[in-house]
Amino acid sequence: SFSSLCDSSRSLSASTAATQSAAFWAPAAPIAKVATGTPAGICTMESSESNPCRCFEGTGTPKIVQLTHRGLVEFAAGTPAMLPVRPGQTTLNWLPLDQSGAFLLYHLLPVFTGCTNIHVNTRWVLDNPLRWLDLMDQHRVNHSWSPNFGYRLATQAIAGEPDRHWDLSALRSLVSGGEQITVPVMSEFLGLPDRFGVVPETVVAALGMTGTVTG
Repeated sequence: SFSSLCDSSRSLSASTAATQSAAFWAPAAPIAKVATGTPAGICTMESSESNPCRCFEGTGTPKIVQLTHRGLVEFAAGTPAMLPVRPGQTTLNWLPLDQSGAFLLYHLLPVFTGCTNIHVNTRWVLDNPLRWLDLMDQHRVNHSWSPNFGYRLATQAIAGEPDRHWDLSALRSLVSGGEQITVPVMSEFLGLPDRFGVVPETVVAALGMTGTVTG
C-alpha cells in the first residue's frame, strides 16, 4: 500500500540514503560505451510513404519502417555527400516528425552534422503558407522542404500578395519529397520566387524508399 511504501522509505538509514544520492548524481557512462550495443537493433519506427497528417497523398498504402541504429548512423553520415548540409547551418521543418522525411532529413541529419534545426506546427503553416517563407527569411534558413502540395500552396499564396518580398538567398537546398513531384507545380513555384534569390539548382527531388536506406 501507499502507507507501507512511505513507512519503508522513512526507514532507510542515513548511510543508505547517502549511497543512493551519490549513485543518482554519479556521472553518466561514456557515450562510447552506451553506443556499443547492437547496431542492427531497431532504434525507432517511422512512417514511410504514408500521410500521418492527412495533408498530402503520399505514394501508396501507409507503411511503418523499422529504422536500425546502424541504418540511421549510415544515413546521417552519407547524406551530406548528396545534400549540402554542413555544420553551423540552419534547417527548417514544418511536417510531422513521424513522417520519415521530416525526422531523417530535418532532425537526425542536422543533429548529426551540428546544425540548428527549427520545427513548427504543420497546421500553423497550412493556415498561412507564407509563414514558411517568413521563417526562412527571418532565420536565414539554409535547408527546408515540403511535399509537392506545399509548393503549390506557397505559389498560390505568393501570387495573392504580389507586393510581399522575402530574402531567401541563404537557401542551399529546398527538397521536394513525400509524394509525387509534378513538373508544373515545381516550375510555377520556381517562376514566382526567382526575385527572392531562389535558383533552380536549389531544388532537390528526393522521393525515396525509407526502408532501403535506414534498415
